[in-house]
Amino acid sequence: MKKRIIPIFTYKNNVLVKSVNFSNYRNVNSILPAIKLFNKRNIDEMIFLNLDENIDFNLLESFVNETDYPISYGGGVNDIETMRKIFNIGFDKICLNSLLYNNSELIRHSCETFGKQSIVASIDTKKIDNDYYCFYNNAKINSKIL
Repeated sequence: MKKRIIPIFTYKNNVLVKSVNFSNYRNVNSILPAIKLFNKRNIDEMIFLNLDENIDFNLLESFVNETDYPISYGGGVNDIETMRKIFNIGFDKICLNSLLYNNSELIRHSCETFGKQSIVASIDTKKIDNDYYCFYNNAKINSKIL
C-alpha cells in the first residue's frame, strides 16, 4: 500500500494552533502561508479542523483558492445545509466528530446525500489509566467508549 501524507491544519481564531493533549493552544502561524508551503511538497491531501464555534465560509473559500490538493473540513458542522455549503465552496470531504456520538441519523443521512466517500469519522482519543477512550467536542467530553 502507498503511504499517504495528509497534513492536518488545526486552527482557532483564523490562526494555526498547536496544543498538548487538546489544551493550552498556542498560535504557530498564519494559515495561508502554511497552505502555500505544503502546496510545494509531495502531499496527498489536506485537512482543516476548525476549533471555533462558528464557520467562516469566506476563510474556507480562501483555503480552496490556495490549495492544489483534495481538502477536507471539520468543525462546527451540525446539519445538511452547512455540509452542502462547504461542498459547494469546493471541499472534497467533511470530517465529523461530535455528531458520531450525538446524531448518528444525521451521519447516515449525510452519507446518503453526499456519498460515503465524502464523510470522514474523526475520532479523538485520550489514554486514561491503561485504556483509550473516545472524546468529542474538541476532546472535552468523554464518550465513555473504549
